[in-house]
Amino acid sequence: MIDEVGRVLGDWKTRISGLRADSTAHVVLELLPQIPVLDARTLARHVGVSERSARNALEALEQHEVVLPVDIEVGQRGRPAPWWAARELLDIAQQWVR
Repeated sequence: MIDEVGRVLGDWKTRISGLRADSTAHVVLELLPQIPVLDARTLARHVGVSERSARNALEALEQHEVVLPVDIEVGQRGRPAPWWAARELLDIAQQWVR
């Protein structure tokens, strides 16, 4: 499982190689194995950036097919916050559980 996660991380780094080196998206890659499903607020708290910067990073990762948007109901009023998932990592975890 560890080898598979390492392979996925390497693939992701290749996918986002065109992003600026100081982009928050690069930091997010290292966090995704620990938190494969997250929203901008969660990401902002973990990496110490604004929610807007976190959302921009997640949107950039979505454009590079690292994360995908997911529908999650969290019981908040108003418009629900968008969430993203690292589907490839979830697939690895699901195979490992079987």
